[in-house]
Amino acid sequence: MAELSIENNPWSEAGWKDQVNEWITKELTHRGNVLMGPIEEVQNTIWSYVSKVPTSTGYYYFKAVTTSLSHEVPLTALLAEIAPTLVPEVIVADTQCNWLLLRDGGQTLRSVTRADGDMTRWEEMVRRLARLQIQMISQKERLLAAGIFDRRLHVLPQLYSEALENTPLLLIGEGGLREGELEQLHAFAPQVHEMCEALASYHIPETLHHDDLGAGNILVDGERYLFFDWSESAVAHPFFTLMIVLRYAEAVFECGEETLERITTAYLSCWTEYEPLERLREAFALAQRLAKLCRALSWQHILGHLAPQQRGEHADAFPYWLQVFLGTEE
Repeated sequence: MAELSIENNPWSEAGWKDQVNEWITKELTHRGNVLMGPIEEVQNTIWSYVSKVPTSTGYYYFKAVTTSLSHEVPLTALLAEIAPTLVPEVIVADTQCNWLLLRDGGQTLRSVTRADGDMTRWEEMVRRLARLQIQMISQKERLLAAGIFDRRLHVLPQLYSEALENTPLLLIGEGGLREGELEQLHAFAPQVHEMCEALASYHIPETLHHDDLGAGNILVDGERYLFFDWSESAVAHPFFTLMIVLRYAEAVFECGEETLERITTAYLSCWTEYEPLERLREAFALAQRLAKLCRALSWQHILGHLAPQQRGEHADAFPYWLQVFLGTEE
């Protein structure tokens, strides 16, 4: 496996924020906006920086992403072109600097659900998600050209085998994989191949997949649902996306099986053009297992571009998701 380069993010450098704020002000005033207060930093992590901008026409958000996740910028612009009613409005997408300037798209689904506890809203949300994914089926080549991950079923077995060779990130006996689990994962390789072949036998096209679609990455604006934060995205089996959606609903909002089943059925019902509902449920069960492998691969990519001292509380995320895939997590 090729050694990955370690990145230093520019937002930790002196003068960078002043430069960015000047750029934001120029771009917005050029479009007739008047700033109504200071630009506020709302997120500063090792992989992204976000600020909130109050103006005379509402709030805007600036986002800078690290080079290893820079595909978020052209991908967000592409989605705004193809499906403008399902993503936030893009004001500027600067692919040289890895910067996005977006119009505010409302409250997060997380905050709205915490306020009223209404989970029926999630059923409509997943229908919109399916609509977006179906719209993007014909755009696979443009998605890959934007640089997003390739997690299609025919490449997953090879990616799985390569991931198991990345022993420094596996943290064996150091808070990551436990003794014997790497051998179990290697022994499972033929089954990964069989699972991918089995899932591919269903007539469900691969398309856009959001690998971190928690309720904090979905905006609610009246009747609109807007999907954002596409840094962890791939061309993959579409059903992978619901793995995080359902885990989030269960873990954060303590949803029971009946609610999770309603959300799942609302989503699968959008795909009956491709298979009957009964077969969609069969495919969905397979996809939910493989989605955990896909999640592990995302963390492998993210952590592989960070120095050990930069990984912090996320250092064990890659081996943890391999354990989730294997079914040995604690």
